[in-house]
Amino acid sequence: MASLIHEADYAKQVNQVATVWTQQIRFVRRKELAMTAFAVELLPMSEVRSITYETRHALGAAFLGLACVAILALVLWSPIPAGTKVPIGALFLVAGAGLVWMRGTKRHVIEFRLKDRTAIWQSRAGEFKDKKVVVDRVMAFAREAGLARRSH
Repeated sequence: MASLIHEADYAKQVNQVATVWTQQIRFVRRKELAMTAFAVELLPMSEVRSITYETRHALGAAFLGLACVAILALVLWSPIPAGTKVPIGALFLVAGAGLVWMRGTKRHVIEFRLKDRTAIWQSRAGEFKDKKVVVDRVMAFAREAGLARRSH
């Protein structure tokens, strides 16, 4: 068994694969206009035709982080008239947010192609190294089951 999403995070990571077992996949589906934000579906592993893995980069987050760091550099290196109050805390917040956004650009993506649809799992920002062991476990299972396919 490989747990890709912790049960406490199901509401935050809907429409993704949560766990992979030898007999089934647990998929967290978004529920519209319901008391709970999600429902858990059990998809039989017998319906899975292939499992592909690839790494992707979130370019939007990278550009946003780079913009924050560039704005900070511009403020620090521009001439500031005497007596101007500079909110140092805000500058550090902008720099911190920019560095965090730039750090979280690389992501794992696993696609499970079933008979009638595709179920995916994508790691969250900043979790690339943390999820490496789990991703390796899922892909080892896919190779053993003959389901592993090359990403396009």
